[in-house]
Amino acid sequence: MLSIRKILLATDFSPACTQAYFHALKLARLHAAELIVAHVMHPVGESTHGPDYWRAMIEQIRPVDGSIAVGHALLEGEPARELVAFARANDTDL
Repeated sequence: MLSIRKILLATDFSPACTQAYFHALKLARLHAAELIVAHVMHPVGESTHGPDYWRAMIEQIRPVDGSIAVGHALLEGEPARELVAFARANDTDL
């Protein structure tokens, strides 16, 4: 079976991302993997909300099932570039 230990889920807090979250939880449970929920904010000054707001938003995303390890990452910049760099730097599998 495929070895998946870390799953990266990017969110913009949209309904589609909520659905993706539930799929990611299923995969994390199935593989006993860590789930990392990440959000990429616009650079400070370009965003309507600051880092504290986004950090509070992302940290609310937690599974009811406490057996699933969940981490949170707040990134800043261009989403695709930041997410790829984060995935590589943190050895995510999915």
